[in-house]
Amino acid sequence: MGLSGLDLVLVAVFRLAFGSQGLDFLVWNIFLAWIPLIAALALDDVRTTPLALNFPLLGFWLAFFPNAPYLVTDLVHLNDFGHGPAGAIAVVALIAAVPTGLALGFSSLLLVERSMRDRLGPRVALAISVASLVTACVGIYLGRVLRLNTWDLLSRPRFVAALLHQHLLEPRPVAITATVALSMLLTVLYLRFRRTAAAAREER
Repeated sequence: MGLSGLDLVLVAVFRLAFGSQGLDFLVWNIFLAWIPLIAALALDDVRTTPLALNFPLLGFWLAFFPNAPYLVTDLVHLNDFGHGPAGAIAVVALIAAVPTGLALGFSSLLLVERSMRDRLGPRVALAISVASLVTACVGIYLGRVLRLNTWDLLSRPRFVAALLHQHLLEPRPVAITATVALSMLLTVLYLRFRRTAAAAREER
């Protein structure tokens, strides 16, 4: 919550001080990053109901889940704002967005894993978490490289499916390598986040 607020303040300062809307995309991306956490909280509230009844909410969460770690990839804009005061504020905002996205995404995933653990056991729940991270990385590729978004998944599912099918038939080694590497990185970071959260609960 605090990091999200910091980013919004930095975007506001950037806009007021320099009369530029160049960082406004961060506001939208942070908004999208909050949606999976809200969906996961809703899913956590109904985790005692039959799993089949939760599938729509779980699908909604998974569709928006990539938007949280997607904030990491906004670092590609680090060199877009020059090296003056404006550039310094932009760099701080973009860097602060990284832990914001990871914290929101991992927190939502932790809630979903808890819901799945109650129903399916710890091993299956952990496997679902890892699979969700891999799926998120595919979603990040679709968004960052192919310029698709979650709304395309909801409004044009056949188009997205056809595009994925085409890339499976004609795989791009660089894209596969980048997706696998990001999946491994996010998995390692999530497991550390998970351990830290478990340790914090035990101390209470």
